[in-house]
Amino acid sequence: MASHGLDRAPAREIRAVTGDYEGERITFAPGIDYALSADGSALEWLETGKRPDTGSEFLVDYYPKPSADPNSATPLLTDRNVGSVTRTLSEVFCYELARVYAELRMLHLSGFIDTATGASLDLLVALVGIKRFTAGYATGRVTFLRQTRAPADITVPARTVVATRPGPEEQLIRYETTGAVTLRKQRQRVEAAVRALQAGPGGVVTANTLTLMPKPVLGIEQVTNPEATALAGRGETDEELRERAKSVVRGTDTATGEAIQRALAGQPFVRSARLVDRPGGRNGVIQVLLNLGGEKLEDHKDKVLATLNATKAAGVYVDFSETLSLYPHLQIAVTTESQDPSPQQQEQIEQGLKAAFRRYVEELKAGEGVLASQVVALAMGLDGVRKAEITQLSVRSGPSAGAPLLSGKISGENDVILADDETMALDEQGGMTVTVQGRTDEVAGPGKTFDPVWVDVTISVEVLIPELDLERVRVMLLNKLNALLADSLPGETLSYADLRAGLSDAKGRYRITALGCVFLHSRDGIAVDLARALTDGVREREVLELRDFKVLASGESHES
Repeated sequence: MASHGLDRAPAREIRAVTGDYEGERITFAPGIDYALSADGSALEWLETGKRPDTGSEFLVDYYPKPSADPNSATPLLTDRNVGSVTRTLSEVFCYELARVYAELRMLHLSGFIDTATGASLDLLVALVGIKRFTAGYATGRVTFLRQTRAPADITVPARTVVATRPGPEEQLIRYETTGAVTLRKQRQRVEAAVRALQAGPGGVVTANTLTLMPKPVLGIEQVTNPEATALAGRGETDEELRERAKSVVRGTDTATGEAIQRALAGQPFVRSARLVDRPGGRNGVIQVLLNLGGEKLEDHKDKVLATLNATKAAGVYVDFSETLSLYPHLQIAVTTESQDPSPQQQEQIEQGLKAAFRRYVEELKAGEGVLASQVVALAMGLDGVRKAEITQLSVRSGPSAGAPLLSGKISGENDVILADDETMALDEQGGMTVTVQGRTDEVAGPGKTFDPVWVDVTISVEVLIPELDLERVRVMLLNKLNALLADSLPGETLSYADLRAGLSDAKGRYRITALGCVFLHSRDGIAVDLARALTDGVREREVLELRDFKVLASGESHES
């Protein structure tokens, strides 16, 4: 029988034995794997039990027998029951030690902006000159607006300043947003909470007076406060103070690509700036492509150099140049919901589309071309528009009509393809010719009335190429569906097979995994599931009208 002597023998009891057995860490079983020797001086391994792997170390946890010798290392205080002297002293010591560790942890967390709270956060943000807003600052809500639907998500950053318009004897009152908000695509307004930058009742303003943005946000056209502001009953929360401090730190950051872009974009003559790190694999070099919106780089070269030298890291060479402007021109045919649109409606649609297209082009960065689907979406977002189709697209190297055409810049989908150093610009005509016409599928005349057949379509698709996202596929499908319905004559039926074939993509960019379509006859309320009926008998003097359209990613809940 193998045995191992104990250092502090004799032992009263072996509490546990742990070690490696067949490569795994285990706790050996008392009475099965081992036992304490009769005199308490050694651990004995039983013949039928497990033993530690050869050459490995194992740990023996045991209680030595108490000793009456005062010089012995064996503890005399062994009463661990609740209320005993030993237990009470141990608990007091452990409690105080835990408090010290908790305070040390709080001290550590107080040094970081994401974890500091209360007074510690106040001291931390004071390092960058920020002071918490206490109760007594006026607060309220403002609405950021566009006249047309947003072509893409537009973010209004935290600390965006809005103000009243100063009068001859009135003081300018400034507010700032307390957090970032996003105007979602195809929306026209978004609300944000604001707080006055001056304390006291002097910061309170009446409704519809916060209408000025000293530094406009690209894509936002107007701002107003629908209701009057009021003095806040609470101060700034920790989370609001953190976000405000982070915004200040980001604004003072230097020597990064984002800081260089932000500094250049802040210049009034720069429409957009694009950075290319290590162009051609050259270390220590940054290429900056500037879109100046038609202005000449030579007129602003000194300001650009001063901005770069104040922002870039030492030893980094910045090669900056102006992007090459290309000029698109589209001819787009717009069909209205009404049969005979008035001249005022035609003018409103034409001017609205041109204004939306101009804003869309101005927001494009270097290397981003005009997308046909986005232009059609701009038109479809206008009130009273039933259908929009680009009939012709051209790209020229200059703003004049005699500038050379660049046919290689246009894809088969009427998208403009640009290189990294090229950008979109508009000529004096706005880059667009708009033709507005009324519906032709309903012929007016005595007794010629048409009952709509409401069409509800739900499509599940699988996007097959990384260049496309679900929103762009949705726009493509909506355009195809509108074309199918617009081409159908009154009384003409539409089969499920023709609908699916018309919505499919021959180029393999997406795949329709499920298609649901329901026809609801307004004449008698009969509903027909096109997938089950295979065809629907559209009767005389009935015309198809799209009522509901949904596109889901493959795998989402789909109801036919």
